[in-house]
Amino acid sequence: MSTPAIISLALVGLLWLAAVIAFGIGHKRWSWVSVAASFLVVLSLSGYLYLSARLLQFEWRWVQSIRGKQVQLHAVRDGLRPAASGRLETIADVKSITELRRERDRWARAVDRIDNWRGRH
Repeated sequence: MSTPAIISLALVGLLWLAAVIAFGIGHKRWSWVSVAASFLVVLSLSGYLYLSARLLQFEWRWVQSIRGKQVQLHAVRDGLRPAASGRLETIADVKSITELRRERDRWARAVDRIDNWRGRH
């Protein structure tokens, strides 16, 4: 779930609990059952807020972890790193995997040509 989805879910829950509390308190006769029910609703509200905050924290840590892994992946695979503007820029002394493969193939062709010279003498 994204952060706006969690916040909207928390707000809907808060509104629902506020309506239940208002219904319990707004009743004409005050009985101990309605007071106890309102108190339990307030307790459940605090538990709900705690759980939604924990879920938000868990999701935030997960997003940070994924962003870190993506940065590492771009640095190793493509030779890119995030700039101050947020876009990816090339790292000066690091070559991407495709560039390294092209260089390896070029050197392999050069070695094959040199190996062919032995039979000509």
